[in-house]
Amino acid sequence: MTDDRYHKYHEENLQAANVSANRNDTLSKQAGASFALASGSGGILSPDKVQADFEQLGAAVGLDKSGIAGTLKSARKFGENNPRTLNGQISANGSKPPPGKDKRRSFKLEPIYTELAKYAEDHGGPESELIRHGWTVGTYKGRPCFIVPHEDGVNRARFTDGQNPKWLPMASGYTPCWYKFQPAIEMAAKHPSKTVVITNGQPSAIFGQYHGIPAMAQTDGEGKPFTDINLRRLQDAIKAHDLQVCLAYDGDDAGREATTQKTKQLKANGIIPSVVYFGGDTGFDLADYCKKAKQNSMTWLLKLAAFSRRNVETVMTGRKLADEFEQSLKWPAKSMPPGEMVIVPMKRLHRLGGFAAMLHPAMMTEIIAPSGGGKTTFMETWVDEFRKIGLHTLWYSPEWSPKVMHLRSIQRHGGGNSDVYWKNVLWHKEVELGIPENQREGAPLSIASDAGKQALRINEQVRKWPGEIHCFQSPAVTEIILSEMTGRLQYLRRMNVRVGVAFFDYAQLLHTVTEEAGRNSYEIIISKIKTWCKDNWIHAVIGSQVTKELARRCIEQGRLLGKYDSTWVAPNEFGLVISSNIVYDGKDIATGQPLKTNKAKISVCKNNTGQEGIIHMVTDFKRLRWLDKGWQI
Repeated sequence: MTDDRYHKYHEENLQAANVSANRNDTLSKQAGASFALASGSGGILSPDKVQADFEQLGAAVGLDKSGIAGTLKSARKFGENNPRTLNGQISANGSKPPPGKDKRRSFKLEPIYTELAKYAEDHGGPESELIRHGWTVGTYKGRPCFIVPHEDGVNRARFTDGQNPKWLPMASGYTPCWYKFQPAIEMAAKHPSKTVVITNGQPSAIFGQYHGIPAMAQTDGEGKPFTDINLRRLQDAIKAHDLQVCLAYDGDDAGREATTQKTKQLKANGIIPSVVYFGGDTGFDLADYCKKAKQNSMTWLLKLAAFSRRNVETVMTGRKLADEFEQSLKWPAKSMPPGEMVIVPMKRLHRLGGFAAMLHPAMMTEIIAPSGGGKTTFMETWVDEFRKIGLHTLWYSPEWSPKVMHLRSIQRHGGGNSDVYWKNVLWHKEVELGIPENQREGAPLSIASDAGKQALRINEQVRKWPGEIHCFQSPAVTEIILSEMTGRLQYLRRMNVRVGVAFFDYAQLLHTVTEEAGRNSYEIIISKIKTWCKDNWIHAVIGSQVTKELARRCIEQGRLLGKYDSTWVAPNEFGLVISSNIVYDGKDIATGQPLKTNKAKISVCKNNTGQEGIIHMVTDFKRLRWLDKGWQI
């Protein structure tokens, strides 16, 4: 192993950061890996070289200087605290990943164990469970390990020194076998759901069962398909006990690939599994999940599995549908559809019924408005009401940063105009620059002032809302935003958090990597979001502006925006279409522009299962909000 390998793998980290679309995140990860290598190289690879190379790369891919500086500062600190040698960076044989695979390397250090107790604690259970299943401490091939008995009669060594490989059979003649098959089948047969859970790794099988999940695993790697012997054994058990199968593999690329592979294999053999995708932290597995969910592990896991869409269309006969309807009334708790049925927060809309009263999962709403027509404020008013009742929301906007959205929320609830905050920021910037006080444009905001106290009071009020808003900004590529939202959604759901609605403000500013003849990109984007809603059982609210020319004509003609006025897409994609129409009274003498009033007409111009109609509502744009009350003509 030569010295230039440090530089070689630093170059590969640079290449990996350059090919990824998620620039900021990937730059952080790959720079951290290179800084860790530099810290452990004994001077062979300079941290300053790493810094310069990644600064150049960040500039080349269009990241701003302040963002690059902040990212590299954090990455450098990580590398200094987590020095890595080549042995900790590459596989044991020094081989490269197969062509086409992601070259990014995880720089999470493998923990070193010296006793069963710590290993058990990290995996969510007591040491006694490992001992009960025959685990002992020993050595194999000169390396410290835990010795783990298996059903094929061949012990496996789980090495504890933090090096690869982590697992090895301790004798010849072994085959991939089921781990904890019989107890898992017996538990599943007794459970009301009749569901056996197939996972990856011996610890997940043991501690899954410890927390009430009928979990088992095929040994010797999640990437291998089920062997013929193991598959036949599973089929026999399913037939004997009338069982269902759920797949719950790790929350990383390997786990997702294993889920896809095993799903296809099981379906080809007459078994249609449900699946659980553990979004969030890379490598999050069933044992990690049980460590958090504890006594709720099986209940929550079944709820997560209900969100997975199966890749086959099941034929539904009239008799079967009638049976399911009867069961849903007799046993509603067992027949709950996945996703949240979300009550529209503006009660004035409820009189029209249908989607104007309740938003269904796997469907979409469009909100149409001209520029300045209150579309974003309308959606933000909904978001705040959802958060107050404990519903989390996902939010995409290329316009407002998360910080600005928080300031707008404070202003909406009486905490003062957000301009006061920005003038305070400007004041302190001017102080920093040494500008004389009498020449400053900013204005200080003291927490001892009435305005400061009021802002802090509202800030604390917002902090205590049980629901959160999870903001997504860039890059403005539909496929990437939806992928990031999926990971966050899976992460929240596995923690049994209620996620109500996903908002897409200014969706017309999104881009897509897909091109289709005869279709504009916005049609493709809306189609992708709709498919995403169906796949993830969530309702999406799409905000879209109309052209200024169309808005001007509507004002002049006294016409309300309708469902066909959405500039880029037909209304058939949506279950609910709402247009916001500000009422104007006269014109500004100086500019000739129409004068806004605090009145608006909400036109519900498409409403599945409900009525269409016009609702008179009152606005309060100084406070960035809509009021749930009406006005008379």
